[in-house]
Amino acid sequence: MSIPNSITSIGYSAFAGCNNISSVNIHSNNIGPWFSGLSSIKELTIGNEVTTISDKAFQNCRGLNSVIIPNNVISIGNSAFSGCSGLLSLTVGTGITSIGQNAFYNTNLKKTIWLTNTPPSGYNNANGAINYVANEQYSNLNNKIVYPFISSLFDVDGIYYVPVSPSERTCDAIDCKYDETVANTNINSTVSYKGIAMNVQKIQPYLFYNNKFVENLTCNNNGDIGYNAFTECDNLKNVACNNTGKIGDNAFESCSNISSLSLGGKVSFIGKNTFKNCSSLTSVIIPNSVTRLDNYSFSGCSSLADIILGNQVDTIGARAFENCKSLPIVNIPKSVKLIDNYAFAGCSNLKSFIIENREEELTLGSNNISPLFADCPLDSVYIGGNITYKTSSSYGYSPFYRNTSLRTVVITDKETEISPNEFYGCTNLQNFSIGDGVESFGDWAFSGCSSLKSLSFGTQLKTIGKEAFSDCTAVTQIVSKAATAPTCDTQALDDINKWNCTLYVPKGSLTSYKAANQWKEFFFIEEGTDNTGIGHVFADDILIQAENGRIIVNGIDEGTNITIYNINGTLIGSAISQRGNTVVDLNLPTGSIAIVKIGDKSVKIVVK
Repeated sequence: MSIPNSITSIGYSAFAGCNNISSVNIHSNNIGPWFSGLSSIKELTIGNEVTTISDKAFQNCRGLNSVIIPNNVISIGNSAFSGCSGLLSLTVGTGITSIGQNAFYNTNLKKTIWLTNTPPSGYNNANGAINYVANEQYSNLNNKIVYPFISSLFDVDGIYYVPVSPSERTCDAIDCKYDETVANTNINSTVSYKGIAMNVQKIQPYLFYNNKFVENLTCNNNGDIGYNAFTECDNLKNVACNNTGKIGDNAFESCSNISSLSLGGKVSFIGKNTFKNCSSLTSVIIPNSVTRLDNYSFSGCSSLADIILGNQVDTIGARAFENCKSLPIVNIPKSVKLIDNYAFAGCSNLKSFIIENREEELTLGSNNISPLFADCPLDSVYIGGNITYKTSSSYGYSPFYRNTSLRTVVITDKETEISPNEFYGCTNLQNFSIGDGVESFGDWAFSGCSSLKSLSFGTQLKTIGKEAFSDCTAVTQIVSKAATAPTCDTQALDDINKWNCTLYVPKGSLTSYKAANQWKEFFFIEEGTDNTGIGHVFADDILIQAENGRIIVNGIDEGTNITIYNINGTLIGSAISQRGNTVVDLNLPTGSIAIVKIGDKSVKIVVK
């Protein structure tokens, strides 16, 4: 709909109920309250003839996303755009001298671009969540960024850029159009305007906030992506972030249709809530350049089934993967030093947790008074180095406390202590292997592990704490590599059925064990170790699992060749390990025997 400059008078709410009007182009000198309450208007063009926008002119026009006030407009009346709850972006021209009370009251204004050098009276009535200004005179605005060259604002392919330094040919992206122009958006490292190539630095906050038109996005800028830059872009499906720097807080929060995400090798940091509630996202590879995943970074990504963490990540923030309900396996690289509270809360499909072999200690948080993995039906855990956590009841005792689904635990030579209550009440735990570096078991470390059948201790074990294996009545085999019988505290081994359990000790150690407190109570003690297992096999800190027709190998060096043969010696599968893990899906029937060859070593295993 177009109103020419020949029109001098139109009645109040003249177009009320005209709900098919979606676009308005106005050229009359004064804009009256003609369209008040007309929510169908999506696009507003204010012509160069307009000088005044009167009181309540567009009040409750809830469909407006973006408004540009041209340089010829002098004044904006009281409540002119009040109640425009969809209004996100406002550009104020150079001619404006006054803005009335409540002019933008009850809007969702995120970005205000002030092209006028001198603040108009009432400028605080158009205060955005972020304000781009030419100077420091706009003192009453909450959050402002000064661009001395903002009058040179330019747009290319639906994105508005402002020069940072014209002489250095640098600019930032600060706003966008809310129309089909931006359906396929590329923010490149350089942008050309009037034959001048400009180096694109920052993507500023709220750039595309709640933009329903953008579907495909590539960011190659030479700087950060600001907070809330693409929040609630509901139709955004494919994203490639190749920027140099951080991806800010909430940058892609609630982009519920992102199904493809690519992160480039120059991204350094993923902020709070960055991909929160991206519920269609299925896989993510965190590049080696990223050092931190901040709090809630992937929280609520309910379809996320595959996450690969880069080898420079040192922190996984609180609730980083909360409610990632499709995530079955997590591999923690050796660079990670902290996994914060609630990091995996609500991960109701997480079955395998692997802490890569490491030299530095890893600190694990909790879910307040509940264990860190309270919501996770863990099946297997691989611990490749020392872990530490708060052991009081206020912090859930241990990350694995009472995890009743956990069946298999492998702890390598790098860990030196099993802390108190570490696997307390893991009633389904059936197999565990302890590396040679472990020197002590804390009190109640495996208490209540009533399904535990096989124990394997390393060469350095010296002490076993109070009731460390109390109520472990199903144990039938203990393999100890320690030449000297470890010292046992009160009731450490008493509950193990001595009629059903065979204790294997190193050659030449039989006398030591037969004389030691609690060890001497075993009826069946044999010299020489037996490391075989059914369904799960431990070999030199490598965990091999065979279940549901698959062979799963954890704890091997990247690039290791794995071959699998049937009992007749026929090759039935092969793979190259990636990041220490391999899953080979062979559809093997239950009860069949597979021979797994890793490098120059072979292990026979029965499929469960």
